[in-house]
Amino acid sequence: MKRLLTCFLLLSLLAGFMPVSGQAAVDREANMQIIYKYITEELNLTPAVACGILANVKAESNFDPAAIGDSGAAYGICQWNARRDTMVKFCKDNGYGDWTNIYGQLAYLKYELGYYKKSVGDFLKTLPNTAQAAYDAAYHFCYYYEIPANRTTKSKQRGTNAVTTYWRDYYGGKVDTYTITFDANGGINAPDPQTKTEGIPTILTLKEPTQSGHSLVGWSLNSDASTLDYEGYDEFCINKDTTLYAVWESTIDEDTSADASVSLNGHTYELYKGSFTWTYASYYAESKGGYLATVETQEEYAAVASLVSQSGGDCWLGGIYDDGNWQWVTGEAFKDTFASSKWASGEPCAHYGPTQRGKLSQNSSGKWVDLVASSFANEGFIVEYGSKTKEIFPVYEITVSSSLKLREGPGAKYETLDHMYTGETVTILDVVSGSSYDWGWGYTPNGKTGWCAMIIPDYMVPLSGLDENTKLIYIPYEEGCAVMGYQGNKNTLIVPESIQNLPVIAVFESAFTSPDGPDTVQLPESVREIAADSIKQGAKYLVPVGSSAHLAAGKSTCRYDCIYPANTLCPPIMLTEIGEDAFRDAGNIACVNLSKSNVQSIGTGAFIGISNLKYVHLPECEITIEFSAFDLTTDTLFIVKAGSSAESWAISSDADYLSIP
Repeated sequence: MKRLLTCFLLLSLLAGFMPVSGQAAVDREANMQIIYKYITEELNLTPAVACGILANVKAESNFDPAAIGDSGAAYGICQWNARRDTMVKFCKDNGYGDWTNIYGQLAYLKYELGYYKKSVGDFLKTLPNTAQAAYDAAYHFCYYYEIPANRTTKSKQRGTNAVTTYWRDYYGGKVDTYTITFDANGGINAPDPQTKTEGIPTILTLKEPTQSGHSLVGWSLNSDASTLDYEGYDEFCINKDTTLYAVWESTIDEDTSADASVSLNGHTYELYKGSFTWTYASYYAESKGGYLATVETQEEYAAVASLVSQSGGDCWLGGIYDDGNWQWVTGEAFKDTFASSKWASGEPCAHYGPTQRGKLSQNSSGKWVDLVASSFANEGFIVEYGSKTKEIFPVYEITVSSSLKLREGPGAKYETLDHMYTGETVTILDVVSGSSYDWGWGYTPNGKTGWCAMIIPDYMVPLSGLDENTKLIYIPYEEGCAVMGYQGNKNTLIVPESIQNLPVIAVFESAFTSPDGPDTVQLPESVREIAADSIKQGAKYLVPVGSSAHLAAGKSTCRYDCIYPANTLCPPIMLTEIGEDAFRDAGNIACVNLSKSNVQSIGTGAFIGISNLKYVHLPECEITIEFSAFDLTTDTLFIVKAGSSAESWAISSDADYLSIP
């Protein structure tokens, strides 16, 4: 074993991180060698594993057995926290005296790797003596033994240090480097080669080649680019010279005509031929104002099958596996009895549990196949146009009278996830029809989730449903209710302040995303939360200025406009300056709206003496507001853009303000 280089010793002695120590001086190099020798001789692990553990001890305690961290809660070289008292007692009971004895701590480490953390110890025994093994030992020891905050990031950092600092510089182990070469595969401007250090994952470049009429999907290990193995910013871990080949997919211009189409019940279905990923197909369908086709009846199935037969292969449809169940992109769960007859033999991969695939394709034989979103196995995709109102079932609370099973899917054939017993309650958020009875997906107050048979209607209490007056679908939510959907036909919808005497305080995902949904939705000021994808593309919310709904709209990134009170002053958009005393004592002005103006300065006294001024919506541009431009002793609320100079003024002036993201 080689001694530490002089520079390494110096760095160790000058290291900045050091938990509180009970010793006057710590011989860190000697402690490091004691730890290394114990791991390789007493534990009979490879030098590579020893390097991995050294990287962790360095990060945890800087080789100080008397180190105390976490505000006095963690002791020793491995900073034992919850197991601190056990370590102290172990040292005392086994003749090591004080817990600061490094040999006592190493003996305790050996004990834990053989019992309490045996899975970690067993893994370390499998590792060979290589640079890669040093990284793997450090990563695994950090992730499963130390378990610090941000453990993924720290595990990677310690793995890298194990290779470069301890394996290479301390132990003197060999560290090879390899070259990652990028083949544009028909494109141009391939990225420059990257260097891969043995044992250390390399982040792949984000630089992308280009090819006319194509979009880069990622990189393949195969020269025929038949598989997608990596994308930009993925970790590359192969320890050998490697060539990665660009994986391309065709792109379609917006004005490209469909290869075939068919109409049914007011809906239009279009076929687009080509080798595309599900991700691109879904994006293109939405850009055309449609969605990947959904198939819920035999009639729809026949229409889609007629198009698939013209594609020459398989076609993407709008089925996805999400939240423990197959569903359509428009929100409806698969009807199990209908879907079961459509799956190909052995499909879907996700039928009885989680899947790494989860996107639906229909093959030329009319059968459904479960594929990954990046698959190029298809020859096209089907776009559907037309209203697809999500069927929203009432939400229930079920009180269990004896026992009830929670399953992975809506049917008795699915695996049991958990059990509920007498007196437990489950809140049902989704319902699908079954052959004998309905199945509901829900959750319990103590965190159990799954599908259960809804066969005890006497114990079911409806929690929400459709409000017949507004056609809004709602659910009780904290101190009020949340809007979940809309089954009306108004182009401009005014959401009331309350539904069934419950204040409207939230708008959930997909509430107004139906293609035939309203173009404008006016929300009450009581709304405090708006989901980012709660309204269809191109539509907008109207929210009262300065209200909690205004703040919620700003946070949601949805398109919105403000509703301003009567007697709102809106200066001309080209106005750049409001001079001294410009609107002093102007009378009955309730609001000043400068949000869309180019006003860059407001002079002293400009808005003094306006007793009824309730709101001032300041511009996003750079603006200088002179002292006493406004009377800050009134109840005026200033609405400012987060990070703007107007916000800085409001903070420094101690004004009442609302900051909008």
